[in-house]
Amino acid sequence: CSTRATYSWRRRQFALGAGLMASNYTPQKRIRPDHIWLPRLSRGGSDLADGSDSVGSEAADTQVDSHADTGSAGSASSGYTAQMSSVDEKGADEAVEEDPLLCKVQLVIGLDADVRCVWASPQMTVAAVKLKIQQATGILKRAQKIALEGVVLGDDQMLGTVAPALFQADPPSLNVLRLCSDEKAMCLDSLARQHDSAAQRLLFTLTSEDRERILRLAQLPPRFDLHHLHVLHRQGLASVQIAPDIALLKLKEWLREDPAFVLMALDIDYSALHADYMIPLILTYAADLILSDLQLALALMSNPLIYPATFAGMYPKLLQHRELLLVAVQRSGAILQLASSEMQCDKEIVITAVRQAGTALEFASAALKADRDVVSAAIQQDAAALQHATDLQGDSSIVRPALQKSGEALRFASPQLRANCQMVALAVANNGAALQYVMEDLQSDVEIVSLAVQQKGSALEFASQVLRSRKTIVSLAVMNDGLALQHACRDIQDDFCIVSRAVQQNGMALQFASLAIRGNREAVHLALRSSSEAFEHVCPELQCDEQVMCLAARQLLAEKGIQVWADREHVASKMMMNPTIVLKDAGKNLRNALLDTILHTREFSLAAVNHDLQLFQDLHDDFKTDEQVALAVVTKRASMLYDLPYQARNFLSVQVAAASQDKGWLSILLPTDKKRAEEAVDALMKKKDSSECISGPRLQ
Repeated sequence: CSTRATYSWRRRQFALGAGLMASNYTPQKRIRPDHIWLPRLSRGGSDLADGSDSVGSEAADTQVDSHADTGSAGSASSGYTAQMSSVDEKGADEAVEEDPLLCKVQLVIGLDADVRCVWASPQMTVAAVKLKIQQATGILKRAQKIALEGVVLGDDQMLGTVAPALFQADPPSLNVLRLCSDEKAMCLDSLARQHDSAAQRLLFTLTSEDRERILRLAQLPPRFDLHHLHVLHRQGLASVQIAPDIALLKLKEWLREDPAFVLMALDIDYSALHADYMIPLILTYAADLILSDLQLALALMSNPLIYPATFAGMYPKLLQHRELLLVAVQRSGAILQLASSEMQCDKEIVITAVRQAGTALEFASAALKADRDVVSAAIQQDAAALQHATDLQGDSSIVRPALQKSGEALRFASPQLRANCQMVALAVANNGAALQYVMEDLQSDVEIVSLAVQQKGSALEFASQVLRSRKTIVSLAVMNDGLALQHACRDIQDDFCIVSRAVQQNGMALQFASLAIRGNREAVHLALRSSSEAFEHVCPELQCDEQVMCLAARQLLAEKGIQVWADREHVASKMMMNPTIVLKDAGKNLRNALLDTILHTREFSLAAVNHDLQLFQDLHDDFKTDEQVALAVVTKRASMLYDLPYQARNFLSVQVAAASQDKGWLSILLPTDKKRAEEAVDALMKKKDSSECISGPRLQ
């Protein structure tokens, strides 16, 4: 080789080593200087290494294939090498400069071990290599299965990541197997084209019985029921072909006879909507094959795209096979209810089911419901499974893990354990609401009730009457949940200290305070600083207080992310800028109070209708009949004349504003008003025309 070629080879060897080490493996020395590279035939400067299917790469692959097929040596590989060696050194240097990691990979095709070659690099995806193989061998991309040392490579994986050993071998070699015929691959390609009208038309060439079966199998959402299927069918979506020269009968035949084709059809990445009916369609056609081929049924039961419970419900006979039932309960423990009584006595199957769904213990045999291993596995998954272990509900070693997982499981424990202080304390510490399942004596226990209300304040409801009258207990409850004040006795609801703590935690707790507290200005201020909705429960006297209204309005604006000062003018200006908050988001009492006092102005009403015409219905009645407000409404939309009160319709300015947009709205007026409005509109139009005639020459 020339000095230039030797330098290029060394630079390529260094780049290949750097690229392979970046992929977490070390390259071996296998590249020799006598490897001559094809010239790069590209357009637009695209890079082969990224797996793109450029015109240049296709041309290069075509040249490779033609050399491989026309070589003078006895074998395809020797002919390919002979032709490759005829490429000049200048072309080799150009290819190396553009992609130094590109190298020649041998393809061992099928059982006959026919050898072909393609160019590949560690940065290519398996899908890009499949496309090159399709160009080199004629095997369609979907019909290929590429393997390296017995491991099948996925389409989205990078060669340098999934097959590092490939570039360490000398020479690098891949096994290419054919999954199906080209005719079947064309059919699958057609199904994969989700917007292919021919593929969509195929879906509706079914009888009504087939449609009903598909709907049951797929558990389709309401948006896609039988009615929609019939509508689409009536629109002419029936068809006889799925792809060129592939009849619908062939597709049905393949689905009924070829398990591999069924799996390939299910492996297509359908969109969510298409999967709703494509998957059940395939399973419907392949029903006989599924029932007769256990290996296919196992593969389908393991497929994450298929609902295991409905699949088992459609083919209950398959559950007689222990191997398939084991796979089924791994995905959905509820399938155990469809199993035979013999299978429900199988400990391995039952444990597998309850590990997936603890409540599947309900369908186990009576003997296994009393088995400690089975019940423990069920409780570990779902504490509610304790309800089905009737023989072990008094066993503390079984109940304790259930209570640690969920205190609500105390309801399924035996009466003896529900009266046990340690068990009850464990339950209420996990979930205070478990206090309702405690024996009555312990509902009066201070320690137990304290634990419960500290965990969940509303558990105060289940404490004894004596403890609901104790300030220390109620105080703990309202500090956790202010609304727990509703379960306290009346004397406690009249206690300022307890109510203050409650409204600070939740302002809405003010509704459960006594009338005297709801009229206490300090308590009301504490509640309003927590929630503007507390204004709805303030006593009527304080609801008329301007200071209280401003505080509630400030809190309302703050809840919407608007910070305001405490003075009345600033609150009013902010509400003027945000009328929707006042008229739509404020409570009824707060809205009426603001509209009666602070916002009882024409300016606010005009700002509201200019912001949104729909707010007109929420204005104060005094301003619904205001001429300026009514005029602003009909000026923006003439149809609002119909929604105005009759007092506002009588204003001539309002009638003229509506009729200027559409005289048809004059029909809702009284005859006298209609005539008056027509005359005013005609006079207005004449005045407008005359002004245009005068101003026209002046403008010129």
